[in-house]
Amino acid sequence: MLLLVIFIAKELLWTYVTPPWEAPDETGHYGYVESMFYEKKFPVLGETLFSSRVMAVGPEESQKQTDKYIGGSSLNWIAQHPPLYYLLLEPFYAILPHDNVLPSIFFLRFFSVFLGCVTLYFGWKTVRILVPDQEWLQVAVIVGMAFLPMFSSISASVNNDNLVFALSAYLLYRSLKFFEKEDTANNIILGIILGLLALTKVTALPLFGGILVIETIKHVRLRKKNRNKCGSFWGHLGTVFGIAFIIAGWWYIRNYVLYQSFLPDLVTVVNRHPEILVKFPKLATFFPEVVSQSAKAGTGLYDFFITKNFLLEYFKNIWGAFGRFFFQLADWQYAIIYLITALSVAGYIRVLYLAAREKNWPTLKQFFGWKGGVIWYPFLFVSVAVTWKLYIIFQERGFLGALQGRYLFSALLPFIYILVRGIDHLLPEKWKKFFWLALACFFVINDAATLLFRIIPEFY
Repeated sequence: MLLLVIFIAKELLWTYVTPPWEAPDETGHYGYVESMFYEKKFPVLGETLFSSRVMAVGPEESQKQTDKYIGGSSLNWIAQHPPLYYLLLEPFYAILPHDNVLPSIFFLRFFSVFLGCVTLYFGWKTVRILVPDQEWLQVAVIVGMAFLPMFSSISASVNNDNLVFALSAYLLYRSLKFFEKEDTANNIILGIILGLLALTKVTALPLFGGILVIETIKHVRLRKKNRNKCGSFWGHLGTVFGIAFIIAGWWYIRNYVLYQSFLPDLVTVVNRHPEILVKFPKLATFFPEVVSQSAKAGTGLYDFFITKNFLLEYFKNIWGAFGRFFFQLADWQYAIIYLITALSVAGYIRVLYLAAREKNWPTLKQFFGWKGGVIWYPFLFVSVAVTWKLYIIFQERGFLGALQGRYLFSALLPFIYILVRGIDHLLPEKWKKFFWLALACFFVINDAATLLFRIIPEFY
């Protein structure tokens, strides 16, 4: 409870110091809510425009806002997103002053702060399942989540990622809570959560793979324990994924009808309707992948990872870069983060070394604990899918772009847990309490320093 109070307080500061539209794609997300409210229909990529008052908001132009909903001249580039997050915002938007965007944007950000609290609450309940007997390790993991600067930033903005994080945290909790038994009600709930995730953002879709593996492992274990009472594996999977499809499948069918693609983007739409680029020439500046082949990189995977330093850049963006200008952390912050990561890697290497010495290849259980080994799969599926998508974007744009660590945060708790658990393998028992406390303090200081840099940029 104390952590949630502190989180809310510091998120209100983040909300206050982050200017309108500086958070990732906040213009598009707010415009989605507004257009859906006034037009009484879901936005269509390639057709839905920002209103003139949304486009007028800025440090020198806010006085030009109008009290009427009038279509502007700029295309809303995120109109392809599933609608759940925006539908949840509609009741709040309905009671806000529509003639002034500035107070509306800040009030809608409070809903994101609430979703951040939901993420942390179920993250805490999950980590207690993972390591029930290590309270200070639990503290290190949950504080690491709450004070990760990227998470702090996105939790203080209008962005559908926040609903993805909250639902993902609950999904993982339900998966582990009932891991030791088969439960029809739990399968129904898992299906509902997966459906809601699919109806929130496509970056949540890799979690379907993670849940598939978790359910498979659970079934195998239960079958070994009691062959006659574990139920039908395909029946359980059919329940989970069937319910998810009933909830969200209509949206992807709609996409195919409109765009001839289940997962449309601007490139898809412009390729089929090149007149859009003539009508909105600024797209060529903001999204170079929608224009000629000249932007394509033609770089292989090796060059992408090594020559272009993708791994290093993405690692930095998980911890720091966010907003329109990709604000980075200070060198001393990255130095400590690199040290923490190196210690974690060293801990896993130690496990490998001890196993090799005993000629016994280590299992995921030895790396992460039994249920910790299971949560590896959501992390793996999300990481691979995000990396591949960013590689495709790089191939289209010709440069590293869209490197925002928020795309990994549907697996936020596994990411932090895996990092901390690696260090756990390295520390003597008598040092652990002190180290976890010191690590939690660093997470808090790291986030506070980042917030201070945003308030007083001269410190950066």
